[in-house]
Amino acid sequence: MKQVEKIDSAKVFRGGVFLCGVFLLAVLVFASSTAQNSTIKFERDKTGVRVPVGFTPRSILADTLYHYHHWFDRGYSGYKPDTTLTERLKEAFTDDIKLLVFYGTWCSDTRRELPRLMKILDTVGFPKERVKLCAVNRAKESGDDFAKKHGLKLVATVIIYKDGEEFGRIMKRRS
Repeated sequence: MKQVEKIDSAKVFRGGVFLCGVFLLAVLVFASSTAQNSTIKFERDKTGVRVPVGFTPRSILADTLYHYHHWFDRGYSGYKPDTTLTERLKEAFTDDIKLLVFYGTWCSDTRRELPRLMKILDTVGFPKERVKLCAVNRAKESGDDFAKKHGLKLVATVIIYKDGEEFGRIMKRRS
């Protein structure tokens, strides 16, 4: 006759609680990482269009959830960087270089230059984590004092930092 193994219900209960806890932890981790992506702030501009303000991930530009992907994808895929320029940039972009890019999704200069800049950076292999994007509204405000503290006057503006200090700016000259 076969012996029937007794099941310890307390062990089963503890195991179930443990698995439930692991599942709950996984859900919380996923929810917090999703929440970080959803912290993009938006304002309505004078035409009623929602525009991002403040720091944004690069992914917002190509995300089909937002209307920016139309101009970003077209500008990015249609631009062919100059190989002489990209070779020189590869040498110039040392580990101590970081970029801060102010942009406005409503701005024609941004719509032309930001996709090109991103294409150049991708071509030279510039690390994405060393590029910060800060969106501004039509008043060139970032939803906090960040743009003002950096003396932002025009968009798109690229501030180049070397060893943590401002090294230079790239922006359109006023006409």
